Amino acid sequence: MDTATIGLFVGATPGVVIILRNMWYQQTLQKQIQAVAWEEQNWNATQLGFRQQFNLLFHPEKYVSPSDGPAMVKAKQALLSAWPQIRRRHWIGGGVLVLGAILGVVVGVALA
Repeated sequence: MDTATIGLFVGATPGVVIILRNMWYQQTLQKQIQAVAWEEQNWNATQLGFRQQFNLLFHPEKYVSPSDGPAMVKAKQALLSAWPQIRRRHWIGGGVLVLGAILGVVVGVALA
């Protein structure tokens, strides 16, 4: 591999790490929701379906349904309260990925 390719991968790595850690954090919150759903035997909430994903992204006020129990509401509200931070970290990770890749290529070409 040439130095520009190595620079691309090395520069993009921090952004990928930020995004993957953020995705892991979101998954842990969703696993808590699934655990509560299993306890309450609410089979519709065990998987994050298309409608729930859509509501989480575009209509967070509709994410908590009226049929949810108190534990489910608490688990969903934990995800909703962390949601702006999750989105912000994703945007930051994407920016770091793009800028790091560009800078890595520039440094790799300069070192060649």
